[in-house]
Amino acid sequence: MQTHDEEMEGYLKGFIPRAIRPLEQEQRSRNFWPRRLAAAAVIVLAGGLCLWVTRREAERVPLKPLIAELQRSIPSSHKPLSTFLLTKLALDDNKRLDAVLTEESRRVLPSLQGQESTLRVFAGE
Repeated sequence: MQTHDEEMEGYLKGFIPRAIRPLEQEQRSRNFWPRRLAAAAVIVLAGGLCLWVTRREAERVPLKPLIAELQRSIPSSHKPLSTFLLTKLALDDNKRLDAVLTEESRRVLPSLQGQESTLRVFAGE
């Protein structure tokens, strides 16, 4: 054990300690303002472009569909009604909405009256 310690000390004596030099501080580049200004300009231009595209699309879409068009499309169609049409109908004419929903429920839901009604099937079991 003693020989290992002596060998290790002999090995460590081979190293020469040096003085530690002070850390170098990295110099800040003086041209960091143009980068910030360029980034701000890109952000402003992207925001302006988004606003322009949004406004342009908003001008193309009519905000108020014609009520006559809504009334023609709702009673005659047997396709699923869109949420927009139902909302518009609810805001404009509540009684008409109730009639449309009643008609749809009769068409979609199973019948509870008649010889082959759902209630008779359950009552038979």
